[in-house]
Amino acid sequence: MTQPRQRLGSADQILAWFDAEPARILSSCCLFLDVDGTLIEFKTDPTSAVGDPELGRLLQSAEEKLGGALALVSGRLLATLDDMLNPLRLPSAGLYGFERRDSNGVVHRRVASVQALDAARDVILEFAAAHPGVVAENKGAAIALHYRGAPALGSECRRIVYAAASGLWPLFQVVAGSMVVEIVPAGASKATAIEEFMLEPPFANRIPIALGDDFSDCEAFTAVHRHNGLALAVGRRIYGDHCLEDCQAARRWLSTLVGLNAQ
Repeated sequence: MTQPRQRLGSADQILAWFDAEPARILSSCCLFLDVDGTLIEFKTDPTSAVGDPELGRLLQSAEEKLGGALALVSGRLLATLDDMLNPLRLPSAGLYGFERRDSNGVVHRRVASVQALDAARDVILEFAAAHPGVVAENKGAAIALHYRGAPALGSECRRIVYAAASGLWPLFQVVAGSMVVEIVPAGASKATAIEEFMLEPPFANRIPIALGDDFSDCEAFTAVHRHNGLALAVGRRIYGDHCLEDCQAARRWLSTLVGLNAQ
């Protein structure tokens, strides 16, 4: 069943632009794109996820046609995003806004006590090692536990991570997503990253469009709505102003926007 559209005046206006004159979006809007589950299908082992050449060409073309006003906003580290999309180096926010590379290539990184996470990290790494199908992703300033390969262990994974995180507030917080739960530095989010981008050229004074698929993207959607923007939900986990069925539909939307032929 198709999700109901939430009717926001500005969102409908942007969709009308897309239908009637997509070039207006290129000159008036900016894009904030999640990666995993939005542009790249989820993998059982997240370390195996990589971007394909078609996606690289699509993102490069979109950035050029938007005058650079395109940024990735992800839970991945910046270094991981760069490896996934090599040789692209796009404006990006990594680790839910904890680190951010602006359009000039300057990296802004918040301060976090990595050592404060050591005990929780050890517990989570030990749990993953003892449970086939569960993957621990060590991000330095964060630690994620993925259970896509062992969905029956989801409740136990969440229990382990929440227990390990007890006592770490206000330095760290727990973020739960699609078959993943992780401990990340507190005080940053996809919303804070978007707000920071919106203060800088070439994003400033443009209308933001965000694409995302997971609960952390709801914060991104709230941020773009504050700027009278458009939220596009990919898949059916969350609601947006409009729904794109899956990653391929998201790529087709982006391809149409920049005038490319989607496969």
